[in-house]
Amino acid sequence: MSIKLVIGFFLLLFLIRIIGKKLIDQFTPFHFISAIVLSELLGNAIYENDVPIIYVIYTIIIWGGLLFLVEYIAQKSLFLRQLFEGKPSMVIRNGQIDFN
Repeated sequence: MSIKLVIGFFLLLFLIRIIGKKLIDQFTPFHFISAIVLSELLGNAIYENDVPIIYVIYTIIIWGGLLFLVEYIAQKSLFLRQLFEGKPSMVIRNGQIDFN
C-alpha cells in the first residue's frame, strides 16, 4: 500500500504541474468534478490489495490524458470552450449594471 501511495502521490503531483496551470478562481465545475473523480480513482486503487500498481499508474495516465485533451481542445476552439466551460455572464452592459 505504501508503494502505491508514493507512486500515486508523485503521479498526481506531475499531473497537477502539467494540467493545473489555471488559478483556483478560474476553476470550472468540470475541474472540480474531475479532481474529485481522480482522487476517488487513486484512493480506491490504493486501498484495494488486489489492484496492481500498474492499474494505478494506468488509471492516472488515462484520466490525466483526457483532462489534458479537453484543456487543449478548449484552448484551440472557441465553440468547444463555451461548451466545456460555459458562456460568461455580462455583469455590466453599456456602463450600467445588468441585474438580469
